[in-house]
Amino acid sequence: MKTRRLLRLMRLVIELGGREYRSAKEIYRPLGVSRRQFYRDKAELERMGFAFTFDREKGAFSVEQDPGVQIMGLTLSEILALILAAGRLPETGDFTLAYRAMAGLRKIVAERPGPAVDFIISAAERVAVEEVYGCGFEMIESLVEAVNEGRRIHLVYGRPGQERVRRVNVDPEALVFRSGQLYLRTAPRKGGQRFFRVAYLREVIMTPFLSP
Repeated sequence: MKTRRLLRLMRLVIELGGREYRSAKEIYRPLGVSRRQFYRDKAELERMGFAFTFDREKGAFSVEQDPGVQIMGLTLSEILALILAAGRLPETGDFTLAYRAMAGLRKIVAERPGPAVDFIISAAERVAVEEVYGCGFEMIESLVEAVNEGRRIHLVYGRPGQERVRRVNVDPEALVFRSGQLYLRTAPRKGGQRFFRVAYLREVIMTPFLSP
């Protein structure tokens, strides 16, 4: 699912979980989509188990069915709102806080299987990880593991769109934000690069060696 559509579906769920709407137009106009697209998105969410209909007695749209991912009283819309909020944590410059928040959300969701879990995991991966860090969560986990274990790693490094790559062995020290971008800080090497932008990492390979 494309990021743009994913964000739109997330916003739709969050909006419907937060207030009542008197007409379909009140919902789809702020989202910047047509009436036809709105009903397509509605059908897509229903396939995931999130259904909403127009309640004639209330005179407003209301959520009819939540997909069964309620966690400690949280609804799907609240979980998605937390994912979006976690995606903003890197702005604090605290990588540990941002990483632990996202890891916790993924763990909670993974332990509660249901028809909307794939949608939630995709939202977390695309919106709060790939769009922010420029790589998948698995690579972030590998880097965190290497830092925590003090393990030497082999990096395949190159700017997106460029065929030429560099291969280098490094001793990772920490993951840090610099000018809003996530970097891997490595131990000093004579004449060598010390900071590697995570978004430019093509591959991270663990070695059996620990950093000296």
